[in-house]
Amino acid sequence: MLVASLLVALLATGADARVTFTSSEVLDDVDLRGVNTASFGCKSGCRVYSPTRRDNIIIKDSMKKKWARCAIISSIYHSAAPAASNADYTLVNQGAADPSFLLYIVARGAANYNSKVLTILSASRVTVTDPLLTVLSSSGAIRFTSFKGDYSDVLPAVYTTGFDSIDTCRPVFNAISALSMVKTSFTVYSPIATIDFKKASGDKSVLVTGEAYASTESGEDVTSVFVSPG
Repeated sequence: MLVASLLVALLATGADARVTFTSSEVLDDVDLRGVNTASFGCKSGCRVYSPTRRDNIIIKDSMKKKWARCAIISSIYHSAAPAASNADYTLVNQGAADPSFLLYIVARGAANYNSKVLTILSASRVTVTDPLLTVLSSSGAIRFTSFKGDYSDVLPAVYTTGFDSIDTCRPVFNAISALSMVKTSFTVYSPIATIDFKKASGDKSVLVTGEAYASTESGEDVTSVFVSPG
């Protein structure tokens, strides 16, 4: 019997929710809590991704002109609206106070810059086959289930970062067995996660949903992953 369990506690500390990596930033609700604006730089050009479907959260350029709306950005599947080079941008809330939102900004030239991004809602169910994919979830949770394919040559990993940071961050999930991989399912309590199939041979796929709470499978030849929402 091969049964393994992984407990991952994702704890947030500090008042500022902005998370900054070498080549990217992630902004969310806390960055507009009690204020109506939040700035971000795009000095050498960047791409902006968001699952937030709100018309009243907009992005203005350094000339104070409206550049994009989060609702438009979120509707572009597996792509993003490129920002102009050498500019600073401001996220502006024109609606009710303290809105929920998520923004992922990646600098041009970042590692894996041309990788795809999927935006999902709590009810989304999308089967993905991309060898490297970042998922943004408006529900704050990302569930991976129904792995399919032959994993005998290399095993996938999942990170709570964007595609640009997987080489410098530790994964929250590392598969340990090809036999158990196809029976594995788990939820990552993070608004952003990246799955890396590590260029495994053959066709690989996984079902991605925004479902926050679901039972975890256990039993013979199953890798059970228990992830704390705390």
